[in-house]
Amino acid sequence: VSKEFRRRIGVFGGTFDPPHIGHTSAALTAMRKLELDFVLMVVANDPWQKTGQNNDSSKIDTSTVSKPDDRLEMLKRAMNDHDDLMADDMEILRGGRTYTIDTVSELNDRFPESEFFLLIGADVAKDFDSWREPHEI
Repeated sequence: VSKEFRRRIGVFGGTFDPPHIGHTSAALTAMRKLELDFVLMVVANDPWQKTGQNNDSSKIDTSTVSKPDDRLEMLKRAMNDHDDLMADDMEILRGGRTYTIDTVSELNDRFPESEFFLLIGADVAKDFDSWREPHEI
């Protein structure tokens, strides 16, 4: 596939508990600035960095995070007016802990002809080195 026909896809992962205008605004801004075809809003199944499963006592208790299917439904409703923002359940369907490297690998299989742009906020970027296989992402 020639370069001019490759899709440019933003990948915005998150807990989305709850989804809010900041998520929408960031995704739409990235879409415009990076000239993306669309943004996949990927709901984390088990956001281990938020739920204390990485042995960090500063993280929140798992019981305070809404169920993945509930967060997905909230996100779908929040994105309802934006055709280019799509709630995606790939991490929920995969089950278990949520790792971006697994999501990137799955996306490469699903959209082999596409170019991906990982969209993350400054709050997440500061801990990027703690992610599983950050050098591969």
